Amino acid sequence: MMHMKASKERQTRHLVLSELSADLRLAQRLSPEVAFRYHALPVAERDGRITVAMANPDDGIAREAVSTALGTKPYMVEADLEAIDALLEEIWPEKSNRRLRMLVCDNLEVQDEGSESNHQTGEVWEYATALGDLLNAEVSRFCPPPKVERVLHAITEDLVRVGHDLVVVGEGQQPPLTQLLFGSVEKKVVERLTVSVLVACRPRWPLNRILLASRCHDSDDVAADWVIPLARRSGASVTILTIMPPLPAMYQTSIEALLAHNTAPGKQLRQLAGRLEQWNIPGAVCLRQGEPDWQIRAETSEGNYDLIVIAAERTSKLHRLLLGEIVGPLLDWADRPVLIAQPRQIAERCTNSE
Repeated sequence: MMHMKASKERQTRHLVLSELSADLRLAQRLSPEVAFRYHALPVAERDGRITVAMANPDDGIAREAVSTALGTKPYMVEADLEAIDALLEEIWPEKSNRRLRMLVCDNLEVQDEGSESNHQTGEVWEYATALGDLLNAEVSRFCPPPKVERVLHAITEDLVRVGHDLVVVGEGQQPPLTQLLFGSVEKKVVERLTVSVLVACRPRWPLNRILLASRCHDSDDVAADWVIPLARRSGASVTILTIMPPLPAMYQTSIEALLAHNTAPGKQLRQLAGRLEQWNIPGAVCLRQGEPDWQIRAETSEGNYDLIVIAAERTSKLHRLLLGEIVGPLLDWADRPVLIAQPRQIAERCTNSE
């Protein structure tokens, strides 16, 4: 979706790219060198005239360079520089100097101070470094203190200091009573942090099948921002799973009917499927009806997926209690890695490191 507003000071229009996906065929009308140098992105074409979003369309040299490269006089609009570069880096990741930063905490063992540590075998670290290679990411290791609150405080400080995009944590080791009373440490990490978190429970490698759990909401785009580079680089297939509430038999619908209808869920599923198709990622859309947690569990088991990706829940604890929660219950039973994706302004950098 594009939103334009006229500038009072000049005739150039301003284009908001927050919900715009790159058109590969059109974007590649410019060379990556010209596109990155002048922060320019062709975004539309109508009646033979191309619209180009630029960070500074009033720059005469930039306008001339883009026009020459396109071989025609385009219609220029002003757009946010970071938004343009994010899309350019999704198209030409090899031209970008920015890299995804991953923080690995493979030993979430909560214990009394002074007691002996029972470190994990390093399986999570090996999984995280393989994932980092896949995403061309900078991977660093984090050794947490023994207390839960200190773990969270220390991780948060490191995230702020270094600017990590993804935290990879292993399955927490806690006394049963502590976990019963206070919840698992990995769930606390997911709840407290404002970046995407990958809970690497029983790592599975290589990635062959990825499950994208959809809520038929625009938050699904955040999860897709991680799924696309992972699938592109690994060659994995992707299943988009959407859960619909149980309906009487007379109202039962098929996935074809849902996608055909001009409904919000239908539009969102078509958009997700379109993004996968744009990058030639093999996949399917799966519709299940019933209680979300059980349906995700059933699909995970039947599909033998190597990774589950889902957008983080953005509502308060009260809302989750009243409306139902998916991420928490999912982490309770998941026997394979789960990536909980946070909002785009953080997660979008993943696509820059493909």
